[in-house]
Amino acid sequence: MRLTDFEVKKKGVITEIVDSPVAGKLMEFGILPGATFTVLNKASFNGPIFIQVGANRVMLRRDEASAIIVE
Repeated sequence: MRLTDFEVKKKGVITEIVDSPVAGKLMEFGILPGATFTVLNKASFNGPIFIQVGANRVMLRRDEASAIIVE
């Protein structure tokens, strides 16, 4: 399942980051395979997705979030 399909207020685990030009930047924010996260909010009209990974709160564009495989 992709992060874009994950429900708000649910916790999950990142399993994979698909080849993406922003993969290095995501890893700097702690978005790594094996990391747990919580979806805080999804903006309407295909807006950004807000997640918390550890102590970091991160805003992701939908195309960035679609490169993250979660369970």
